[in-house]
Amino acid sequence: MSLYWINSRNLVFMEKITVLIPTRNRIDGLKEILNCLEEYTCDKKNLEVIIGLDNDDFLTEKFIKEYSKNFNFIIKPVSSVRGKGYLDQANRLKNMVQNSNGNYFVHLADDMKIITNNWDILLKDKVKTLPLDEIYLLYPKHNQERNQKWPLCQITSRKWFNTINKYVNSFETDTELMIISSLLNRNYFFKEIEIFHKTNIKDQVHLEGRANTLKGKIIKGSILSIAGLFLALQDYYILRGKITNNHITLNKSLINLKIIFKFPYFMFKIKKFTGINYFKLFLIDIYQNIFR
Repeated sequence: MSLYWINSRNLVFMEKITVLIPTRNRIDGLKEILNCLEEYTCDKKNLEVIIGLDNDDFLTEKFIKEYSKNFNFIIKPVSSVRGKGYLDQANRLKNMVQNSNGNYFVHLADDMKIITNNWDILLKDKVKTLPLDEIYLLYPKHNQERNQKWPLCQITSRKWFNTINKYVNSFETDTELMIISSLLNRNYFFKEIEIFHKTNIKDQVHLEGRANTLKGKIIKGSILSIAGLFLALQDYYILRGKITNNHITLNKSLINLKIIFKFPYFMFKIKKFTGINYFKLFLIDIYQNIFR
């Protein structure tokens, strides 16, 4: 059972925080993450760690079973069928959230770790200052200087998830959530919490996963594709409807018409907010679909 507290505005919030860690065959890194959570979390009884596994990752499953007794927070493995590996990230995260109990989600890659003491208390204090509808993206400080204002680690709420019934559509969780939250004007840089991200891991997991997405082609299902952005904009309208309390009138057909009519406008706004040039990307996407 989750405990509750009441803030100064007399509204009730759940205290439980869920850390989402999708992983595969990275035992040493996972051990580092869990040790950091043990060291730097204040209220461990209200921390839940969901570890997303492939159904053939028996090494990690064995590690969790043997090692989880060393921690004072809940560790729960959630298995998903291994299909396209890294490209299955959206389905994997949805499965993880559906098997969680927290009201706030901290999504960590398995090469990241939280290095701020009492980070969970800082997060709960921050939440008190944010919109009451809980539709927002928080992103902590990290060690990649060139991308400091980019959400490598994403903090979202269950209200966000329940509103669109998913975490994201694409495997690029950071980019998709940055785009949607920027359009909503609901993203917040959270410099009080710091994440350390290892950038030099070149193991088999990296080669089979992330490395394949960095070859200059726009992959099917990517947020950088026309179809991927269209799905993200559908979620933007649904979330905006939740914020403005007019979500009942925004049916799917109307949303799609709005997106088609305003597509160039969205591309311009995204370029302004994030620096992503969708005009150029769409020419590449169209070319690939015609000549590949």
